[in-house]
Amino acid sequence: MPRQPPAYLLENVSFQYHRDPSIAEQDYGFVTSIIGQPTLFDAAQAGSLAHRTRNYWTNLCAPELLSAALRHAQRPANRSLSMLLPQHREAQPVRRSDPAPQHPCNIVGEPRVVWPTLMGRAASYAFRLGQAGSVLDRTDPAHPCWTEPTAVEREFALGYLPDSTAAEGVTDSQRCKVLGQCIDGNALQVIMATSKAWWFRTAKTAPVASASVLLTAAAATPAQESLPANLSVSLAHAKAAELEEQHAAGAQQSADIWADSPVLQLLQTGVWPAVSSKQERHRIARRARQYSWQRGQLYRRMPAGELLSVPKLADREQPIIRQHELCGHFGIRRTT
Repeated sequence: MPRQPPAYLLENVSFQYHRDPSIAEQDYGFVTSIIGQPTLFDAAQAGSLAHRTRNYWTNLCAPELLSAALRHAQRPANRSLSMLLPQHREAQPVRRSDPAPQHPCNIVGEPRVVWPTLMGRAASYAFRLGQAGSVLDRTDPAHPCWTEPTAVEREFALGYLPDSTAAEGVTDSQRCKVLGQCIDGNALQVIMATSKAWWFRTAKTAPVASASVLLTAAAATPAQESLPANLSVSLAHAKAAELEEQHAAGAQQSADIWADSPVLQLLQTGVWPAVSSKQERHRIARRARQYSWQRGQLYRRMPAGELLSVPKLADREQPIIRQHELCGHFGIRRTT
């Protein structure tokens, strides 16, 4: 079996929406220049009981397919804080609708569906007296008090089993800190299910054990009975499959020209490669018109008619570095 790279899934806050332009523009641009554009997804859309709008990077699924599939994921019905909080604990009323890029869940005048976030820091702004994330505890009706969500409530909201973080000697506040820093289980399940659907439809052979075990465990086994497994995951599977089929027809077109052997054969020899479909023949002809092969060199035909040399993949790094050095370090604060 051919070796596959390790599977990975990276998560970070949606800092492209930070109020500080140096973070939203410069820092975000720096990160994406290294690891590429992320998939932005709010865990509330997957059924979480708290907004967790996060950036995700993964090699388990083509980014454009994952983003498109997640946009179609439907939040399961009847998922609200009322199913989590006991009668003596009350969520704050909704005073304003959820702002973008959060998934719209809370409606002014209706019971609160999700918390604004879940932070790892105690007494964060969202949980202060009367804020949207605070909870009014009426255990003692004569002396109601404002509190934060408990560790068990946070576990349930994030899609984990009750007492998942409980251990001897671990306090409730320590558990809350850990839960504020972890990935949302609801979002993880839908991302894994979408990736699994795409992977098994496109892979020529079975995936490596690490990816297979990870995908199967996360996508096929709900973390708790109330997880939004049925609706969101089924839809994510179906949408990923549909998008994969739509993507397949144009996949080769988006590949690097040096990796498109049928087009290269036609350009270099003038001999048509053996193709099995009329659609593929049209694709080869259409792409070949955009290039020219002259004296052993590949050129791209530009709209104005000029020809630009197209170096091989292995020969591109040095010209890029040379041009970068010649142009200077305009982002000197970030590169020194």
